[in-house]
Amino acid sequence: MLPEISVPALLECVHRYYPVGLSEEDPRYESSPEIQHLNQRLHSAAKDTRAWSDFFQRVKESFPGCKVFERTRLPYGPSYQCQVDLPGQEPYLDRTREDSVICRLSVLAPVYALCAHHWKNDRTERESWTRYPPLPLEFQTHEEKLAAMVEATFGFARLPNEVLFTPVPDLRPPHGRFEHRAPWLVELLF
Repeated sequence: MLPEISVPALLECVHRYYPVGLSEEDPRYESSPEIQHLNQRLHSAAKDTRAWSDFFQRVKESFPGCKVFERTRLPYGPSYQCQVDLPGQEPYLDRTREDSVICRLSVLAPVYALCAHHWKNDRTERESWTRYPPLPLEFQTHEEKLAAMVEATFGFARLPNEVLFTPVPDLRPPHGRFEHRAPWLVELLF
């Protein structure tokens, strides 16, 4: 049984890692107790990657014919991430199109998110988008398989869009521009 994760519990969690009312430009931001706590958590997660490395290896083995890329940015971002390309993609350096499912596991809470990523640049047309569920039909097989693997391996709960896109107006993550809107939980957790 996966844990029940509530918005209030996630808001309480992110408030432990990001200071209230301070932007990254404020000289007090980096020395705040919350950012110190965040940095300790990120460095700790970056040192002990054994479970993630084992999972990533299983993902590579479970998607034959697909390129699987490590996208983790620890200790610069609060999640482990991997990208699984849909089958039939061009070799990496020759690509004019990329379609993939991205898996994000938070190191701040036992939660994860999956999204579809599309990029195309063939000299006549340029486009790029990232979508959260419901994913387009061609992405759903990979989505279902990755979700089952995350839940079986880590027991993490998948966050629905209404939780992922909950605004948190009093916090600012260390990276990003938020002059025109409040950051969302997805930007604070992953």
